[in-house]
Amino acid sequence: MLLSALATVTWKNTRAVVISSVTFSTAQMDFGAGNENTAVCPGCNRRLPSACMHLDHILSQNRHTVSIAQSDDLHLYSSVVPNVLSDTFVGQFNGGVGRIFRLIPEVETGRPRRASRGGTYEMVTSIHTADLWKNDLENIQLICGSCNSTKGDRDFDQVFPNALTNPLAGYLT
Repeated sequence: MLLSALATVTWKNTRAVVISSVTFSTAQMDFGAGNENTAVCPGCNRRLPSACMHLDHILSQNRHTVSIAQSDDLHLYSSVVPNVLSDTFVGQFNGGVGRIFRLIPEVETGRPRRASRGGTYEMVTSIHTADLWKNDLENIQLICGSCNSTKGDRDFDQVFPNALTNPLAGYLT
């Protein structure tokens, strides 16, 4: 998930970060408006500006919105530096609800501790399963408008059985 500075997870924020960040770009090219981020559509293999592509769910939202596997940790990436796990927030998934916690700064340094080093947390917000699913970078890829129209509300592999998916999570370290 891409987490905003206010610890929210929204489709608008996810799309804005993916389109504008070089993290999710395969290259930069000039299509007539100056250099811009590009991506290759996994359905037709066309390279297009990221801003002209659609964010699409690999597994259709219509069929899978309540099928998130039980997991202890949510991987929260900063919207500012999307290829780095957040130092400020950690997330947990339990009972169909994602909970986001803020790491409370250590008194001596004034800097937040990383989750791997322990620390004190306070709950900031909770996220419903449907919003987690909608913004899950393991299930989202950039796809051209033509292929997205062809795919419709079906799973990617039903429409493009010989094509490889390209989830956005694959771009993260």
